[in-house]
Amino acid sequence: MHTFKKLNRINKIKTSKDILIALLKLLAKEVKLLLISGKNGQLGEHLKNLPSDLIFKLGLGVSGTRLETRFQFKTKHSRETQEATLLSIIAENRDTVFGKDHEFSSIKSIEDFQKLVPIQTYESLAPYIERHLQGEADVIVKGRPISYATTSGTTGKPKFIPITLRAKKTSHQAVSRLWAYTVSKERPQSFDGKILAITSPAEEGRTEDGTIYGSTSGQMLQGMSKAIRKKYVLPYEVLTIDDYDSKYYCIILLGMLENVSFISTANPSTLTLLANKGNELKDKLLHDIQHGTLNPNLKISDEIRKIVENKISAKPQKAQNLRRIIENDPEKKLRPKHYWPALCTIACWTGGNSSTFLKSIKDWYGDVTIKDLGYLASELRGSVPLSSKSSAGVLTITENFFEFVDVDDIDSIKPTYLTCDQLALGKRYYIFFTSRAGLYRYHINDIIEVKSFENNTPAIVFVQKGKGVTNITGEKLYEQQLMMAIKNSEEETKLHTAYYMALAKYAESKYELYTEFERNNLSIDEKKKFIAAVEKNLSSINIEYKAKRASLRLPPIELKVLASDSFQSFKKWRIDQGIREAQFKTVPLTNDINMIRPLTVVETISLQ
Repeated sequence: MHTFKKLNRINKIKTSKDILIALLKLLAKEVKLLLISGKNGQLGEHLKNLPSDLIFKLGLGVSGTRLETRFQFKTKHSRETQEATLLSIIAENRDTVFGKDHEFSSIKSIEDFQKLVPIQTYESLAPYIERHLQGEADVIVKGRPISYATTSGTTGKPKFIPITLRAKKTSHQAVSRLWAYTVSKERPQSFDGKILAITSPAEEGRTEDGTIYGSTSGQMLQGMSKAIRKKYVLPYEVLTIDDYDSKYYCIILLGMLENVSFISTANPSTLTLLANKGNELKDKLLHDIQHGTLNPNLKISDEIRKIVENKISAKPQKAQNLRRIIENDPEKKLRPKHYWPALCTIACWTGGNSSTFLKSIKDWYGDVTIKDLGYLASELRGSVPLSSKSSAGVLTITENFFEFVDVDDIDSIKPTYLTCDQLALGKRYYIFFTSRAGLYRYHINDIIEVKSFENNTPAIVFVQKGKGVTNITGEKLYEQQLMMAIKNSEEETKLHTAYYMALAKYAESKYELYTEFERNNLSIDEKKKFIAAVEKNLSSINIEYKAKRASLRLPPIELKVLASDSFQSFKKWRIDQGIREAQFKTVPLTNDINMIRPLTVVETISLQ
């Protein structure tokens, strides 16, 4: 540990040199951009945005260089970094109720921690968190949380995840800056234009002691300085609009009026929805762009209407150009790549079932870079992808302490808890973490896979929820296996899905695949061909499924053809249940029959 501290001091000196070099490069680039804008007759517009651009880029350059240099150093010493991170969390919270209950004052090592603190779930931590919600201090974190992130709970009651000031500054803001800095290094033009960031509202309510709860990303956006906010397209108030159609209209309209170079939204389904809405509403949008107006039929408050109208100016030439582009489009569509020609990078999830939506992004948005946001949840920011070439993110070892259990060991009487320096390439593990916000040895029920290493620190991808496994008769079907079977079947049959969800019906001992196809005029033979391919691929991918089918313990999977727009109906139903859009995830595989309630089946295809 002594050698590690000495090396850490040396690294801080190197960081200062790196910052100076980065600043000189940034200033040289800005001078070049000024000269180019002058030649293109856009000097006035460039000078107007220059203050916010410089503040944003200088801030990102300085903080990002420092964070990256230090992070790279720490990834070379993952074991020492993880122990230092854990002990700092323990020291800060040893006088809390939870700390006293679990003898934090006696913890001097990782081994002590694992011996004294059992694995936790939200249910086991809820009594402590509830006391904070009532206004009590020093319960699960030192002092009181400054806010709470909320996420859906297994019982239907929301989970309240504490956010401390330190967690906000380090675990959220610092990691976000590091991520953004890697974008600016890889694709510098990503931040030359405006940023379109779509989040959930910062405040969805207040606890009994008056502390706000809501979206962490929304809280970060709301807390930005005025100078930085000018870099962003949307006034925060637009994100608080209750009527989703009106909200999307305002987002698209304000976005179309700006030179957007970067889009950030956690859920890729939002991107396809925005693109479809933009095309569907193109006549109204182009009318507003031409005349500098805002559609009078939108369901928004007078206050928000005034805020949006103040951002709108008539651009008849732009409206005319877009109409001409629509006429030349093979499908007569208005696409984001038409009104955002400078769009460079999109930030969203790319793991799990996101590929269902990402496959149409290029067609709508053009040849853009898609950068994964990393392993991200309301509970933590668990990884930071350093390159757009891979969705794998390096574990945030300076902010959280991580433990892992091999997926094959999770059900044993005494599973082995591994630290990040003990993981193997290509292996899958359940992940447990201890954060700076009161979650200790927290079992989030997620499975991750180690894809690579940054120095000696694992880079991971989220694979699926642990509960994303169904087991009717010993086949143990995983979400990932189903998704691979669908993907392979689409490639083999050239029949593509717009949305799907498989239901394991335990009482009837069978699987049903609820599917909305991209084309709604498929013949019966085509549908049979598709479900036969799925059946074949499931048997190929999962040997237990194949064995259960051969022994007649499991009938072939049945196709339930869905009506058009079934995905939108499902998404609306989930949001109406209280799930925020940014937290909405598709459910590829489930045994919950309630999940099919909003779906309309128009045809059933059976292979029997």
